[in-house]
Amino acid sequence: MIEDQIERITYYEGLLTKATGMLDDTSADIKQLSKIIEELESYYTSDLWKKDFAADEEGKLPADLKRGVLSEDGISNVLDRFKELSAGAKATESTKAPKSARKPLAVFYGVTLALSFLVELYCVMTQNENIILFLMWVPGIVGIICAKIFYPKQKAIGFFVKFKFRYVVYGILIPVVYLVVSYLIGWGITKDPTIGLIELSSTINGGTESLQAAIITLAIYFGIGIPISAITATGEELGWRGFAYPLLEQEFGPVKAVLINSSVWALWHLPLIIGGVYQAEVNVVYGIFAFILCILVISVFFCWSRSVSGSVIPAILLHSVHNLVDQSYLQPLSTKENLPYFAGEQGFVTILVGALMAYVVIISWKKSRAKIKARMTATR
Repeated sequence: MIEDQIERITYYEGLLTKATGMLDDTSADIKQLSKIIEELESYYTSDLWKKDFAADEEGKLPADLKRGVLSEDGISNVLDRFKELSAGAKATESTKAPKSARKPLAVFYGVTLALSFLVELYCVMTQNENIILFLMWVPGIVGIICAKIFYPKQKAIGFFVKFKFRYVVYGILIPVVYLVVSYLIGWGITKDPTIGLIELSSTINGGTESLQAAIITLAIYFGIGIPISAITATGEELGWRGFAYPLLEQEFGPVKAVLINSSVWALWHLPLIIGGVYQAEVNVVYGIFAFILCILVISVFFCWSRSVSGSVIPAILLHSVHNLVDQSYLQPLSTKENLPYFAGEQGFVTILVGALMAYVVIISWKKSRAKIKARMTATR
């Protein structure tokens, strides 16, 4: 079994190396390269690749075996390069992606912020919070349109892209952990008794007599609430992380990309905060400062999930669960007026707990990128 896998990996490793060399050679035979790419893509999308990848993860393969072909980005990067090469061979300039991502980014951010400001202005003037639901889809709609214009033959949004199930688990657990932990600490500091789970459950089903029944009701509501919360969260994530983040990372690297992505995202919220429509429970000056820090912290999770999974779905889950847990569970449980200074999107405890978790994610992210780079180097 292992011998067959080693032989197969070695074969496809040779194809990957050959394809990489041909992509760098301007005189290479495109038809021959196309056949190699087709064979690599067939392997990459098969159960055999998954089995070989699992064997590598479990340490069953020899340490000296070249295995760049098992890198999650190994074959996909070659496929992307071939698509760009194929597009460049066509006569019309409109069929190939721009060499620089700065123009698509400028268009996306410019249109998104301009349209959003108009919607936010109307929202503040009317004090109609329901407008926020429409506002959250502005980045997504603009992102989808930009993807169609600038990258018509690529999955630039990352919505219909395969990814590992573990990122679904991360998407659910990460916001639950940093929010629940920070609220527990906040309740302890403010001596907030909370309304209790039974009372919280009664707001959902109209009345619960026991703690056990309340827990069951809240658990069921959590499962139902995630897809409902995702309806609006998807609108933001398709734009901010789906379209914009990969282009930012391509142009500036992950560190600057996260900083730019989070800064613009925070700026996007500010008119609503200043206008008293969103997160208006704390002092405005403190609220703006704390909110920007919180956005920077949670953006690490969102951008990381987009980068390592290759899909925008984990970021949508992170955003959806964050909103659901904070707005439908923990905020309603709280009774102290000063609690928002400690927990929530402007709470300093949430920022600190989130920052500690973000640090762990960043370390993991660096190791993952270094591993991919080492594997790709081994194929050359």
